[in-house]
Amino acid sequence: MTEDVICVDGEIKTVSKEIEEYLESIIFSISSYNRYLGWVQKAGIQDELIRAKLGNLHTLLASYKEKLTEILEDYKTDGAGFLRSFESKDVFSFPSGVMGDIDILLSMFS
Repeated sequence: MTEDVICVDGEIKTVSKEIEEYLESIIFSISSYNRYLGWVQKAGIQDELIRAKLGNLHTLLASYKEKLTEILEDYKTDGAGFLRSFESKDVFSFPSGVMGDIDILLSMFS
């Protein structure tokens, strides 16, 4: 006997959007940090060894940012495809009038 998977695609969309926003914030943070790191390396540090280490860190962070950007783009593409696939196979529909009852019930919790 197989069990049906029950989920609300609105929740999947909400969580998917939160994941995208989180990845975007990480990418933004890395970009900002790397910008300041580059500035410190060029203007603030005279010791060559420290400058070299900062340069290595700058390069490493740039590669992380690049990889996270790829992951984000893949996630957006794959996530949209997953939702389209999911929605095309979804044959369940609520009986008429039920959505209003659900909305009323949910409003009691907010």
